[in-house]
Amino acid sequence: QESIGAAQPGLIERSPLRVVTLPHLVALKLYGGGPKNRNDVLELLERNRPSDIRSILDVCSRHGLSAAIEAIVKELRLD
Repeated sequence: QESIGAAQPGLIERSPLRVVTLPHLVALKLYGGGPKNRNDVLELLERNRPSDIRSILDVCSRHGLSAAIEAIVKELRLD
């Protein structure tokens, strides 16, 4: 619900398509679990440097994903 509420207009003009924010996408991927989703998060964070790590940590922690995102932040040396 939170990710849908925070979704923003996409890049296509006059399109009704909205996209979730990076912090919410990371949280959704971590919530999905599994090695593919974890690798997706690693790639998302690598390709979106610099990103608002505090915001990502905040969204993830609100949804019980603190340990998972903190391990990734440490691995990528984003802290």
